[in-house]
Amino acid sequence: MNSKKEVIPEEEIKKAIVSVLKKKKIDSQEMLYSEVKKIIRNLNIKPERLRLLASEIPEVLVTVETKSGGLKVPEKCPACHTKLKKIEAKNLLNKKVVVGLKCEKCKYYGSIKEFSPYRYKFEIKEK
Repeated sequence: MNSKKEVIPEEEIKKAIVSVLKKKKIDSQEMLYSEVKKIIRNLNIKPERLRLLASEIPEVLVTVETKSGGLKVPEKCPACHTKLKKIEAKNLLNKKVVVGLKCEKCKYYGSIKEFSPYRYKFEIKEK
């Protein structure tokens, strides 16, 4: 019994992502997964991996909607796993305080109170 899974090249998956997004915007990583699976029937990666591949495509915009949550403040971007940059401001005592987090790669932004991702959106970037 052969239980080896066929490895699908990343470039083929990325082409399928772009093909889907040229037709319509997608409002969740699960929806993106199901649409790509219609093109690549034997798709054998998780939706999270598909999201990371989408974030590597220059013409694809991945946006993250955030909510408040009990999770600890992330060090890496929840969308693309790039190190987050702290956004600082000075308080009334003239001390620097962190007021938010942002990703330079995919434009994720989370305030200190709302940083937990709850929805990913995918679309082709406007030229």
